Amino acid sequence: MDGAKGMIREAIGEKLHVSSSSPSDTIIYIADLGCSVKQNTFLAIQTIVKAIECKFQSQGLGPPTPEFQVFFSDQVSDDFNKLFTSLSPKDNILQ
Repeated sequence: MDGAKGMIREAIGEKLHVSSSSPSDTIIYIADLGCSVKQNTFLAIQTIVKAIECKFQSQGLGPPTPEFQVFFSDQVSDDFNKLFTSLSPKDNILQ
């Protein structure tokens, strides 16, 4: 994951086009198709969200930041309830 962070930030910085509308009126949908039910799932999403927030801020469009909706999907046997309940109350995956 650490090796991909730079590539993710660079791709979002170069390829994501943001409009001049208010970020608080924007919803960004992220789908992780093929994710696991382990903590690294959240680390990948955290990297993407932070890169998008930086893109908005570099364009002078934040804060507030857009709303994010994240969809996780993988094998039928994956238990995403277990993934979310494994987070402790002090965990904030988007910080």
